[in-house]
Amino acid sequence: MEIKNGDKVNDSELIDIHYEHLLRFCKSLAHSDEEAEEIFQETMLRATMNCLLLSTLKEYQVKSWLFRVAKNYYIDRLRKTDKEEELDEVSETEIVGLENLSMNEFETMVSCLPEKLKLVVKYKYYCGYDSREIANLLNIPMGTVRSRLHLSLNKIKENLED
Repeated sequence: MEIKNGDKVNDSELIDIHYEHLLRFCKSLAHSDEEAEEIFQETMLRATMNCLLLSTLKEYQVKSWLFRVAKNYYIDRLRKTDKEEELDEVSETEIVGLENLSMNEFETMVSCLPEKLKLVVKYKYYCGYDSREIANLLNIPMGTVRSRLHLSLNKIKENLED
C-alpha cells in the first residue's frame, strides 16, 4: 500500500495511520468499548488477510475499505445475535399451553418421546441449556436442536389432547 510519498506501508503503519479514526468509528457503532475494540481488531485482521488487495489501493480507498469492513462486521454481528435471540424466544414461548402440567406429568410426557427428542427436552428444560449449548453437547446443528424441541413440545401437546 502506498502513502503520499510512494513508500510501502506495513501492517503496523496501517494501524498507526487509521487507528484513531477507525476506533472512533467503531465506538460510534458499538454499545461498549469492548465491542468497539473487537470490531476494530476484526477489521485489522481482515486488512492483514487482504494486504495484497490493499496494496493496490490509494490511501483514501484503504480508509473507505476499512470503514466498510468495520460496518459490515458490526451489521453481521447484529444479525447473528438478533436471530439467536429471536430463535431462543420462540423456543421459550413454545411451552405455552403446557404451563398447567405438574412436573410429574411433564416428566411422564417426556419419557414417552423418542430418545433423540427426549434428550434435547431434558437438556433444555431440566438442565437449562440454551440451543447453542445443546448443539455443542450433542454435536448437531442449532437448527436441529430447535426443530427437535419444537417437535417434542408438539408431540406432548398432541398427547395431552388425546
